[in-house]
Amino acid sequence: MQASPSDGRLWQDTWPEGTRRRVYARDEGNTDASTFLLNFPPGYARPQELEYLRHNPRGRFEYHTCHEELFVLNGVFKFDDWYEIKNFGYFNHPPYWLHPAHQHAPEGVDLFIKNSAPVDFLYADIPPDWDRTEYLADGYPHVTRSRPVTGVEMADIPWEPVLDPDGAPTGMEGKHLWDDLDGGWTTWLMRVPAGWTGTGPAAATPGGDEFLVLEGDLTLDRGASMTLGPMGYLCDPETFVYPGAGTGSEAGCLAVRWTRGDPLGLPTLRF
Repeated sequence: MQASPSDGRLWQDTWPEGTRRRVYARDEGNTDASTFLLNFPPGYARPQELEYLRHNPRGRFEYHTCHEELFVLNGVFKFDDWYEIKNFGYFNHPPYWLHPAHQHAPEGVDLFIKNSAPVDFLYADIPPDWDRTEYLADGYPHVTRSRPVTGVEMADIPWEPVLDPDGAPTGMEGKHLWDDLDGGWTTWLMRVPAGWTGTGPAAATPGGDEFLVLEGDLTLDRGASMTLGPMGYLCDPETFVYPGAGTGSEAGCLAVRWTRGDPLGLPTLRF
């Protein structure tokens, strides 16, 4: 785990001493998009926002030019006193999405984050009559067609069967979280029971597949067999491999999954 700003601008100046980060993927030399696990220690708060609140008790909004997708894996992540996202929670912010800038975690928190570029910080006043509904900042090019997600708790979404291309159950269950209408990716939660295996041969098609195993184990057949344990990660941005008989789980598995160009029948979005 990284604990210092050794890679310059990718380490945010709002992260205090005691913050730790594990980088899973980075688009070096291009967009600097990054995928990482972030741990804030107990008592985390942003010094800049604490100082701002001394003179402006209402606080302020912040927004970024990058796209940000985030999972709360452990703990509670608070946005001032406006709202909080508990373990296990999710949000998805397009560029220029306004949200409270004062973020804190009294007991500490583990976050899994995907940023499309390094985070920059822009600010705006919180209107006196704000009703806690977040929105896009005015005056900027809102180029994405995808919907934002302010905060969802996974327990509020039912598990539903994931189907094969013929409409038959695959043995996987899913929770459909978000569709990237521009890039074609879908974010969903996947669960399989102990002893689960796919069926038939593994079939590779153009697309993409990305896994973050949260609990249990997942063995994948991608030409060669590989097994991911808790917090194990795999990203293939060019190929989706249908889960054949070489894919399975001995103890069962809970994973976040991102897919593109896949033939699976996922549950319908419910929020």
